[in-house]
Amino acid sequence: MNKNLVIRAVPFFSSATDDDILKIEKISTVTKYDCGEIIFLEGEVAKRLSVLIDGVVEIVKTSEDGRELLVRKITRHGEVFGEAAVFYKERYPATAIARTSSSVLHISKDGLVDLIKQNPDFAMRIIGTMAKLLHHLNALLEQISFRPVLSRLASYLLALSRQFQSVEFKIPIKKRELAFQIGTVSETLSRNLRKLVDSGIIEMNRDIVIIRDEAALSRLASEV
Repeated sequence: MNKNLVIRAVPFFSSATDDDILKIEKISTVTKYDCGEIIFLEGEVAKRLSVLIDGVVEIVKTSEDGRELLVRKITRHGEVFGEAAVFYKERYPATAIARTSSSVLHISKDGLVDLIKQNPDFAMRIIGTMAKLLHHLNALLEQISFRPVLSRLASYLLALSRQFQSVEFKIPIKKRELAFQIGTVSETLSRNLRKLVDSGIIEMNRDIVIIRDEAALSRLASEV
């Protein structure tokens, strides 16, 4: 496993120099996880920054009534998780679970903090990259916050229709993952799907959707 290439794929380190990358390599390790294996637990002391090499990892929280709520799904090579606990808190705010056989690069929190303290230029490069990421996330948050759930759902269904080039298609992800993608919870998603069905805009048979009124769905997608 080429740790150098993995580190270079991390947005946090996109501006890092070759020397920076070599130093990060020295404080990192690669761990392989089986499907269902826990990577870290909610409330556990955060000791490392994690980077997905391959596989799928889900970040979940358990509600008071025992339900598992999806917070985030990690699927992209080089995607970082656990960063909030490393940079802002001492403990992980949620649990990370491997949903397939997965490989993860772990970077020592203490080693990374020491590197930042010793190298102000490196620290400024990380801060600059994080600022760009926060700007992007804020833009996404504004889009989610100011559009009704029904509008976001309509946009998602229209995007799938274009992707499959058909008004009939299968939703390729689980309901809780879809809810997460459009910024809501499963119960609210179900209510809005029912609204679309009851209004005759779509038909549904399990995870198969048929768009019956594309114009109406497009109008809903444009609502703000």
